Amino acid sequence: MNEILAKQLAIDFCTDVNSILSKENVFTEYKQLEGRRIFKEGECYFKAASVNGKIVASGRKDIIQWAREKFKTEKGAWFMDMGCLHKVEEGLLRFQCRIGQAHPFYIATEKSDVDTKDYDIKIFIGDELEQFRGDKRFGEAFIFDGLPKDEIGIGAYKDGRLLGMAGATSDSDRMWQIGINVMPEAEGLGIGTMLVATIKNEILDKKDCLFMVQQCLTSRHKELPWEQDLFLHGQNCIAKQSSIRFKEHRCKCNIIKNILDLAMGYMFL
Repeated sequence: MNEILAKQLAIDFCTDVNSILSKENVFTEYKQLEGRRIFKEGECYFKAASVNGKIVASGRKDIIQWAREKFKTEKGAWFMDMGCLHKVEEGLLRFQCRIGQAHPFYIATEKSDVDTKDYDIKIFIGDELEQFRGDKRFGEAFIFDGLPKDEIGIGAYKDGRLLGMAGATSDSDRMWQIGINVMPEAEGLGIGTMLVATIKNEILDKKDCLFMVQQCLTSRHKELPWEQDLFLHGQNCIAKQSSIRFKEHRCKCNIIKNILDLAMGYMFL
C-alpha cells in the first residue's frame, strides 16, 4: 500500500499504520484527529473502508461495537457488495442511521503524459480563484466554503473561450480531491480527461500529496455522489443520521469511461 495513503487512513480511522497494513479487520471508536480528511458530513456515526481485502471501520462507540460483533470475520473484499451493504443498512437503522455515501477510491502515484497543444492552459492559485466565486458553471470544480479549502484551478481555453475547468480542494495535507466542469458546447472533446491528467500532474509535483477525482454514478431514483481517487485502492461508506440529502453531480459518461479505463489499467489492491 502507498505510504501516504496508509498514514492518511490511520488518521481517518483512528488507528495506526501497522493496523492499516495488517491482515486483520480494524474497528475503532471515532475521534476527530488532527490531519483527518475533512468533509461536510457533520458528526461521524460510522464509516468503513474495504482496503487490501480487509475492513477498516470507525464510529460511535455503540455502533462500532455492533459492527465489530457483526463483521469481525467478514472478508473485506466483499464488504461493499450490495448484499453486505444491505446488512449494514439494516443494522444501522436500529441506531437511527442510514448509509449516506458509498465511494470507490483510487490513488495516483505517478505523473502521466498529457497532450494540451490544442488548448491554452491557465493555472489559478490562491486568491486568483476568487474570480470564479459565485460562477455556477464551476460548481464541481470549486467549493468556496472554507473547508475543505480550494487550492488550485486549471482552465482549458481555446480562442479566448474557457471550455473546461478542473479544481482541487485539500481534504487534508496529504490528500486532495478534484472536481471538473466542462462547458456544454465542449463536451465530447476529451477536455475533461485532459484536465484530470493535467491537474493530477500539478498535484503530484507537491511533496507528500496524493490526488483524487470526483465522479458520479446514478441509481434508479437518485443521483448519488461517488468519489474515486486514481488508482483503485478500495471502497468506503459513511453513515449519516436521519434523512439523506443527495447533491446532484453532473458528469458526462465519456469522461467517466476514460478515467475508469486509465484507473483499471493500474489497479493495485
